[in-house]
Amino acid sequence: MVLRAGSVSLQRLGGRGLIRYTHAMSGHVPHLTLFTGTHCSLCDDMKEVLDEAALRSSFTLSTYNIRDEAMPNVRHWRRKYQYDIPVLHIRWDPPMHENDYGEEIARHRLDPLVLAKALRTS
Repeated sequence: MVLRAGSVSLQRLGGRGLIRYTHAMSGHVPHLTLFTGTHCSLCDDMKEVLDEAALRSSFTLSTYNIRDEAMPNVRHWRRKYQYDIPVLHIRWDPPMHENDYGEEIARHRLDPLVLAKALRTS
């Protein structure tokens, strides 16, 4: 499914929460992973910041629910983030291994200016 709003398109890719945001000024597109959980209002707040950023920037976004037993290596990520979601990671290059989600850029809250700076860095 592809949704378009102005020069931004939103495409839901397959099963487990992968979304591709594409902006008219696309180039090298970073990949963001949002570690979430169920019934997480802070996660909803961070998703709103990401939705706003998608109007100005290009990135792909996947969500990783640390409460979903079907996710790869869920015990590792649940142990790491069980008291800290939401957590946002950014990766510019293809993953080196299954647990390669890049570097953490936000925890609990996402400042739009911090996100904008991270999306400009290559």
